Amino acid sequence: MKINPMGMFDYVRSDYKIFGDQRDRDLQTKSLNNVLETIYIDPMGQLYRIDYSKCIEYETSDLPPFLIEKKTGKKGRVVPLRDFSGIMKVSALDKNNKYYSAAIKIKNGKILNIYPEESSIENLNLGIR
Repeated sequence: MKINPMGMFDYVRSDYKIFGDQRDRDLQTKSLNNVLETIYIDPMGQLYRIDYSKCIEYETSDLPPFLIEKKTGKKGRVVPLRDFSGIMKVSALDKNNKYYSAAIKIKNGKILNIYPEESSIENLNLGIR
């Protein structure tokens, strides 16, 4: 059985150098809303939320499937997260199953400092007995 230590998370796509290699591209965090949102970090360290709320509409039906998804043809909207200040912890797994995380200090939606950590996924305390 493969265990995903993250559970519900927000997806982080980064063009900012957090780890300094390909791990920067696809990250996860539980420090925001944990509703599978997409967060983008630009090369200058500014955070944005990608709003897909107008891309799909739903209709109900009396027969299965009861909820019908209809694409609107609209694209996602990029919204700056200037009201976020605090610590955001991001995590990534590399191809060798190494677990990487970093605590990122953010003020007004902009990265101030990065505190990287490295550990093996086998050493994580997942709360499973």
